[in-house]
Amino acid sequence: AAAGGLGSPSDAPPRRHERTAGVTGRVAQPPARCADSTRGAGRTMVTLMSQGKFFARAEVQRDAMEGFELGWHSRPETTAAEQLVVIEVRLDPGGGHNFHRHPNQEEVIYVLDGEVEQWVDRERRTLRAGDSAFIPAAMVHASFNVSARQAKVLAILAPCVGPEGYELEEVHEQAPWSELRA
Repeated sequence: AAAGGLGSPSDAPPRRHERTAGVTGRVAQPPARCADSTRGAGRTMVTLMSQGKFFARAEVQRDAMEGFELGWHSRPETTAAEQLVVIEVRLDPGGGHNFHRHPNQEEVIYVLDGEVEQWVDRERRTLRAGDSAFIPAAMVHASFNVSARQAKVLAILAPCVGPEGYELEEVHEQAPWSELRA
């Protein structure tokens, strides 16, 4: 192509940058995305357009488990998210989520309230409000409430995996995980 013609670098849209506190990052408008899922023998195609969404506290879907409760703030089913799962986890006193892993998902656990005995592999720390832990994909971890009142954490996982957006492999009955808190 001739200088300045189609396909030349000068025809590319300008990149926008934002500078905040010494950090430079590209500001991009994400493309509209669809989350497609095929269900049933008739292969009905369901397409959800990704859009922003607000959730009032009462609208958050909650699942009660033994020793904890999950509040789903973002997953494919509720937001059509493709890259992000966000879960509010309420841990009962003495309760928790025993040793497990997410084979293809990274996770950040951020403590909102209470004291949490957090395990990342075989390392244990007590986390309090404002503390966090990063867990690489496939790394075994566990969270236990070690206080006399309910603890609350925000679990952020990426990318979404499968129709639920979340994959879990329990390992608490296997050695060495079954012996760490014995």
